[in-house]
Amino acid sequence: MGSWFENEQLWDSLHDLMFPPESFEQAKGQIERMTKICGLESGDVLDIPCGPGRHSLPLARRGFRVTGVDLTQPLLDRARASARDEGLAVEWVQEDMRTFRREQAYDIALNSFTSLGYFDEWEENVDVVRNILASLRPGGWFFLETLGKEGLASVFREVFAEDLPDGRIFLQRHQIVDSWRRIVNEWSFIDGDRITERWSFEHWLYAAGELIDMFRAVGFTDVETYGGWTDQPYGPRTRRLLVVGRRPIE
Repeated sequence: MGSWFENEQLWDSLHDLMFPPESFEQAKGQIERMTKICGLESGDVLDIPCGPGRHSLPLARRGFRVTGVDLTQPLLDRARASARDEGLAVEWVQEDMRTFRREQAYDIALNSFTSLGYFDEWEENVDVVRNILASLRPGGWFFLETLGKEGLASVFREVFAEDLPDGRIFLQRHQIVDSWRRIVNEWSFIDGDRITERWSFEHWLYAAGELIDMFRAVGFTDVETYGGWTDQPYGPRTRRLLVVGRRPIE
C-alpha cells in the first residue's frame, strides 16, 4: 500500500468537502493578496500542488503563465476540464512535489492548503522547499499557506461532528502525536446508523518559527509571516499561517 495521499479515491470522494465552491471564490482574493505582497502582475507561476486548480485558474485569468503540478489524476482532470471550459492555457503536470524541479523557471511559487507536511520524514518536506527554491529565478517569491500549530493549539478538539446538507453526519477525530510534531486525523461519514465512509490521514504540524528556520536553512531570504491571506500578523489566535520568502538576487 502507498501513502494516504497517493489514494486517488480519497481525493475524489472528499473533493466537494475539501474544495467547495466558496473556496474557489476565496482563492481570487488570495491571489490579490499574493500579487500585492510581491508586486508582480505578470510572469511565470508554479502552483504545487495545484489540486483542482483553485489558484492556477484565477492566476491564468490574470495573464500569468501557470504550471500546475499535482500527483493526483482525478484532481488534475478536474483542473484541466475547468481550464478547457474557460479557454485558459495552463500547463498541467502529474508529478510528486518531492521530485518536481525546473531550474530558475518561475517568478512565483505557491504551496497552499496545508500541503507541505504530507510525507513521513521531515527531510522529505525540506526537499520540497529546496526544489522550489531551485525552481525560482533570482528574486523569485515563494508563498506557503498552511495550518499554524499555534492557532490549532488554541482551538484543538479531539472530536468534532457536523451535520451535512445531505443528512449525513461528518465526524472528525484528531490525535496529536510525536510531541505536537504531527496530527493523525480520521474522517467518518455516518448515514443513519451506518458508517458509509472512513478515511485516515496524517501530516506534520508547523510552528511559524519552524518554517522560518526551514526557509532560511535552504537559502530563502526576506522571510515574513502573516495571519493567513490577510495583512494581520500571525499569532496564537490565527488558524492559518502564510510564510513568504524570496530567492536571493544573485
